[in-house]
Amino acid sequence: MIAKDVGCSTSLVSKVLSGRMGKSSVSLDLGLEIKDRALKLGYKSNPIASALRRGSSNTIGVVIYRHDGQPGSENVVSIIDGITSVINSTHFHLRWLFFSNETEFINQIKSLEDVDGIIINRAYSSIIGSDFYINKLKSDGIPTVSFTDLNNGITFADISQKGVGYIAAKHLLSIGCKKILLFKNSGMLPRFEGYVEAFKEAQKPIEEAIIIEDKSYTPDNIPAHIKKLYQNNCEFDGIICNSDLQGITAMKTLLALGKKIPEDVKVVGVDDSPFARYGIIPLTSISGRTYDRAMWAANAILKLINNPKMEIESTTFEPKLVVRTSTKQFNK
Repeated sequence: MIAKDVGCSTSLVSKVLSGRMGKSSVSLDLGLEIKDRALKLGYKSNPIASALRRGSSNTIGVVIYRHDGQPGSENVVSIIDGITSVINSTHFHLRWLFFSNETEFINQIKSLEDVDGIIINRAYSSIIGSDFYINKLKSDGIPTVSFTDLNNGITFADISQKGVGYIAAKHLLSIGCKKILLFKNSGMLPRFEGYVEAFKEAQKPIEEAIIIEDKSYTPDNIPAHIKKLYQNNCEFDGIICNSDLQGITAMKTLLALGKKIPEDVKVVGVDDSPFARYGIIPLTSISGRTYDRAMWAANAILKLINNPKMEIESTTFEPKLVVRTSTKQFNK
């Protein structure tokens, strides 16, 4: 309509209104007439169409492992909150995709060919075995950020698992615990390394009998482990669990056995979940700082989209100790 009214081509009107004249030229009067006419017609540029012309969709894909953390940990909620707190103030849209297994992950990644960047959350290394598709993101030049070190050069914001074990053990040692039961997960050996380092630093001996192999984060085996130790006359005054759900279960088991918390045994969990805060005995817990890492990842992906050649140094966050009643110092 504007082109017909002012007597010029549609392409010239488009160039004037977009500000991209290229090799074309327009007289000052005609340019002002086109803009004035557009203003009267209430013209507004279409950001999506403009983005498509630039080869951009203004969309960031977020691929999340839906079972991140034990039930009730709210890790996924923290991821969503952290990312949206950054992206909502930009012109980008978020496309949320969730997966539970490798096949779902591959299908979700393959569906993101039209996005400007991708943020991947990965909870367990066994879930994503398809390095081919992750490496393809890099080779295709799609800006990608991960919550876990994928060992392939993709920018990541991870948590120090060694720090988790170290901070938990150091805290218990600092408040007088000497015999600290550790549920050792073979898939999280850095946590055990942190535990050992804290004991070496405190110049305290480690009792091998109360380092229990448990390959899960679930609470299923915790009662049996604790009862067996007491049956074998293995005493302990502190427990480090792999999740808050394990920590809550450990406390229930101890109470059922007539133990007092924190007077007899002090307990530390991992995740800083809601039920750690609001249980009958609030549980001291190690926060993986999921919200902070999500914000970092969102800011990183924006920088990479703006400048794909930019090199952003990956980062590893130190965990945070949140002290509650379950490790309160008690004078016997």
